Amino acid sequence: MIDYVQASKSSSQPLLENFYTEWSRKTPAEIEFDIKVSIEKSGAALSLLEDTNIGPVNSVLEVGCGFGRNLVEVMNRTGASYGLGCDFSEETIEYAKKHYENKSIRFFRNSSLDIESTVSQLRKIYDKPFDLVILFDTLEHIPGPKTFIRALSSVSRYFLIKLPLEDSILDNYLLPVRKRYPCSLHPDGHLREFHVNNVHQFVVSLGLTPLKYDLYEYSINTLFPGHIRPAHLKGKLFFEMLRMIKCAARYMLPRRVFLRIIGGGGFVCLAKWDPEFVLE
Repeated sequence: MIDYVQASKSSSQPLLENFYTEWSRKTPAEIEFDIKVSIEKSGAALSLLEDTNIGPVNSVLEVGCGFGRNLVEVMNRTGASYGLGCDFSEETIEYAKKHYENKSIRFFRNSSLDIESTVSQLRKIYDKPFDLVILFDTLEHIPGPKTFIRALSSVSRYFLIKLPLEDSILDNYLLPVRKRYPCSLHPDGHLREFHVNNVHQFVVSLGLTPLKYDLYEYSINTLFPGHIRPAHLKGKLFFEMLRMIKCAARYMLPRRVFLRIIGGGGFVCLAKWDPEFVLE
């Protein structure tokens, strides 16, 4: 079972608001990296739409759209005629509007992290259900994911989800510098972590029925981007050593084993919500 953080909405929301405010203050190099990662994760998730019978995708919503590139990729691949992205971060929405907004794609800043309030805003902008709601690297941040999905189900037909697989044996138990376990003070704003053996159960627990799902490994450039390379010699050596270990292991180990032991990948899922399947 997943070890959930017992945090109330009142206590967790200010922490998350502060996190998103700080997260969005990125350098041009960091934004460029974020865009490249968006293209990678969108490609992995969109592969699930091949050979499915969900029908045409004419409208797409992304909650937590960041700098906006995920929505652009999904729109281009599905041929949807209308896309709407929202995020709490003012900086990311300004970037998305400047670079990606057009007659088919719109972005807006949700006024709070309360999902009911956001859904009310959505309905004023678009009064029909969206064919597809994309949630890429979002649910690990949400204090109440069941409430979140239940609210979004009222404006969606299908969900396309991507979750990071960060709970690996190497990263969590073997490295000399232990990362902080998920909590309200997690440096990435994550309230929960997943590994290959619990991520599917988490999705099902929300009342979602997975129609298709897959695991994928991040590219080496995603795992070890140049802008996070340490400046001092000891750090550089450790960085390169870890890079070599992960490069070798990904070719030697089966994918599922690699992701559980070494880490560095994601879970993608196409799902439909059913209120009768929400697990306690």
